[in-house]
Amino acid sequence: EGCQWPLFITFSDHDGSLAFLGTDVGGLYRSVDGGKSWKHSSIGLGSEGATAITVDPNNQNRILLCGVNSTENSHNGLYLSQNAGLTWSPVCTNGSVNGHRDYRDSIAFDKTSNDQSIGGSAVAYWLTEWGDLYKTEDGAKHWSRVSASSDYANGEIFVNPSNGYVYIASQKGFFRSVDRGVSFEKKLDAALTGIDVIGNLPNNIYLCSADGIYISADSGETFENVKGSSYPSCAHRIEVSPTD
Repeated sequence: EGCQWPLFITFSDHDGSLAFLGTDVGGLYRSVDGGKSWKHSSIGLGSEGATAITVDPNNQNRILLCGVNSTENSHNGLYLSQNAGLTWSPVCTNGSVNGHRDYRDSIAFDKTSNDQSIGGSAVAYWLTEWGDLYKTEDGAKHWSRVSASSDYANGEIFVNPSNGYVYIASQKGFFRSVDRGVSFEKKLDAALTGIDVIGNLPNNIYLCSADGIYISADSGETFENVKGSSYPSCAHRIEVSPTD
């Protein structure tokens, strides 16, 4: 069946040469030449596939992903690589994780938590498809559930790279935490289908929904709704260029 169904692709922000492609049951692929060529890279990955592949913004050798299959499996959950994706180790496997056709941005490092003793970001978050929010504060060694809400189900998560605010966007709205995931406040009531945050404008948030694009320039305090005449009625997965 080959790759079966591609789920997630990401490039390292460090120089753009390191990239990963995750599939649902065909494993994980890795490129070190900006996507020109790819090799299978699933050593240590107990699940059949991978999604939500996220490179540590403070060290591109450290990568987190969510191991998935077409169905629930005891090997599904979080895996960490500390050698740029050559090998993987389970850090928070959870048999209740399904991952079937899951293409969400469900893992996010906190760039402001750089720790030299860890060699990268100490804090990271994982939002499961059911709306459970997990957090690590020791560089992904240990994880604990810090929040759970059906409002977050099938949502996506990002972290402001300058102040550590945590953002969740879902069909129930936009939620913001200013205390690193301890509590969340709904800041926008809209059925959202995508979110993006970019490093060169860290306080900007870009959201999409059926009724237009929402843009915030103040870390999610307020939003402006923008909708062009040709805006699609079923927009998903907004992505913003990090250069322009």
